Amino acid sequence: FGKKSGQPALKIGQFVNAQIQGQSIEGVFVIPNKSIREGHYVYVVRDGLLAKQTINIVWQDDQNALVRDGVSPGELVVTTSLNSTLAGAKAKLPEGFAGSTSQLQETAASDSSSVDRPENLASPVEASATNQ
Repeated sequence: FGKKSGQPALKIGQFVNAQIQGQSIEGVFVIPNKSIREGHYVYVVRDGLLAKQTINIVWQDDQNALVRDGVSPGELVVTTSLNSTLAGAKAKLPEGFAGSTSQLQETAASDSSSVDRPENLASPVEASATNQ
C-alpha cells in the first residue's frame, strides 16, 4: 500500500479510527435473507393466512436485505422455511406469540457504515408460520 501522509505505515493488527462517507437510504425495512423466496418475494401473515408479497430489494448482504416496497409497518414476515407453501394457507404462529413484538420497524440508514453493519439497524423480531 502506498503511503502519502508522511505518517508511519500501519502494522498488521493495528487499530485505526476512520470515517467513511456514504449514501443515505431512507424509508426502508430490514428483513432477514432467509425470509426472501426466489430472490423477489416474501410471505406475510394477514388475518391468519399466508400472503405472497413481491418486494423491492435496494441493498443486501449475506444476512439481511433492505427493502423499500412490498411490506408495511406492522406486517409479520414469515422466516420459517415452508415446503410447498401456497398463498392463502392458514398460518400457525408459535405458542405465546405476541404480534406487537414482531412488527416491522421502519429505519433510515444514516450512512454506508450503518448499511455495512445491519445489526445496527432496526429489524423485525422473526415471526414464523407453518402450513396446517
